[in-house]
Formats: sequence, structure tokens, C-alpha cells
Amino acid sequence: MVTALKELDIGERLHVFPGCMPSNDSTTRTSQPAFLKALIRQADSLERLSHISGNTQYLPRKCSTFDDDTARLRHLSNLRSLSLGIETMLLTHLQRDDYPASLCELKVMDVSWANNLRGGPEDTLRHPGRVLRHCTEVVKGMSRPIDLSILFSNPNPEQILSTIPTANIALVLQSIIDGLLRTPMYTLSSLLRSSNRHLSLLTSKFSSKNSYIPPYMYGEEVPFEEVFYDSDHFWRVCGVNFRVMDDEVFVEEVKKKPKMACAPCRDRVGRWECYNAGDGSICLHCERDSRIDGREVECVYDVDTGAWGHEVE
Repeated sequence: MVTALKELDIGERLHVFPGCMPSNDSTTRTSQPAFLKALIRQADSLERLSHISGNTQYLPRKCSTFDDDTARLRHLSNLRSLSLGIETMLLTHLQRDDYPASLCELKVMDVSWANNLRGGPEDTLRHPGRVLRHCTEVVKGMSRPIDLSILFSNPNPEQILSTIPTANIALVLQSIIDGLLRTPMYTLSSLLRSSNRHLSLLTSKFSSKNSYIPPYMYGEEVPFEEVFYDSDHFWRVCGVNFRVMDDEVFVEEVKKKPKMACAPCRDRVGRWECYNAGDGSICLHCERDSRIDGREVECVYDVDTGAWGHEVE
């Protein structure tokens, strides 16, 4: 007799140590077609599924999961919520438009990719863009896009996507990440918004300075998820409005206004470029410092420029 399951969390080994290695028998791994066939046995009851295939260095060779018509993700007819590691073969099913009409939300987790970054700082900088572009390709393959959230396993992507590149490193950064910093995020957000769907970017954090790895043992802190981007506020990352830097049409309109620079920007070393809307509102640097760094900042424009002052509320 098969027990009916409404929720199922399956995660293979993310952290590999001597004596704690994933199985070499590919037929026992969840990256094989037999895994989906087993899930189909819960088709009448399963509503929420979470799956991570494990450490990417130890994934078995991928097998085609589209040869056998008896096993399709769309056969999970009551499935409403999916949480998938970016490496899992189940995400390929969505990219090939194989998912049930009941599915309402998808969460993609980067933890397997993030745990195996080996290329140093440059790979770390490229990582958010790689994840966002991969998810964009998945959404493009879906005839009926759904709400998407992406969970980054550490704060690095949040810090990278909320960076204001200074003039002397902006071009270098663009060459490293193959384009503008937040473009992959805006591209994915626009794609989902065109179908009246929603994008959220989250990061996994610990309240204390200590961090732990799953499975979490008794007494260990479990991380919480914090949203740092919401497509309903298209230009805002970490609560900071990057439109004056990233919206090319808006920037051209701003350039037609009298040039203003606030006093704090004049005082910052390496921040000679003051990003502001030319209307006396708080500039990008001051807004970021007050929202992200938690510093009390008064964004006051130099009276010699004919501008006015603005105090952060």
C-alpha cells in the first residue's frame, strides 16, 4: 500500500567528506528517470515538492527523461509548489514545458552551484548573472509562466546586485560579468511581468554570526529567507532605487536637467559621480548608505549649484 504524501522534501548530499560520499550507483540517484517514476505514484496527493540533486561534482551522467511517456512532471496533477535546485533534472522538465496546470509557484535554489565555485572572485561576480540567465531560459520554455522566486544560499549575490560600480572599475566589472551588473535581473523580471507574473530574489541568512550546514542538528540555528528584490518595485534592490543608474531612457531625461551633486558625494573618495534625478531627491549613494549600511546620511546639495537640500527621513 502506498502512503499518500502532500509534501515531500528530498535532498542529496551537498557537502562531501572522506567516508561521506554520494553513491556511485547512478540507478539509486534522484537525477535518474526512476526518480520521477516513483514520484508519479504520489500524483493524486502530492502538492508541494522540494528537491536538490546534491554536489554538482558528484552528479551522475544525465539520462534523457523524455523517452518514456509513462513518467512526466505534468502527471503530478495536484502539484502546486515546486522548490528545485538549479542543477536538478526536474528543472529541465519545466524548461521543456512539462509541468501540471495546477502548478502556481516555483522556487529555484542556487546552493549546489554556489558550493562549487572554484574560480575565485571572478566566478563569484559572475554567479548571480549565471543563475538569473539560466532561470530566464527556463521561463522562456514555459508556455504558461508562473511566479518565480530565486533563493541565493549566501549574501554574496545580494551584495553584488546592490553594488554601485565607481567610474574607475565599471568597465572592468562589465568585462568580467559580460555586461551591466543588474541587466540579467531586469531581463528576467520583464519577462515575467509581461505575463503578469512575479519575481522575487531572496537570500538565506542566519540571525547570529554563526552559520551551519544541513541537516541542522539540535541546537543549531536554522537560516531564514529575506527578500532583497521584488519585481513589483522594478528598479529597487535592497530598498534602493537604481533607476537613475540603470534605466537608459530615464538617464537621458535626467541629463537634460541642470547637473547637481550633493555634498556627501563630493566628500566621498572615488565617488566623484553623483547619481541623482536632478530634482533634489536623495541621490543613489546617500540612499544606499542609509538603507544598506545603516548610516545616518543627510543628502544636501551644494547651494552654489542652485540646488537645494534634502534630509533622509
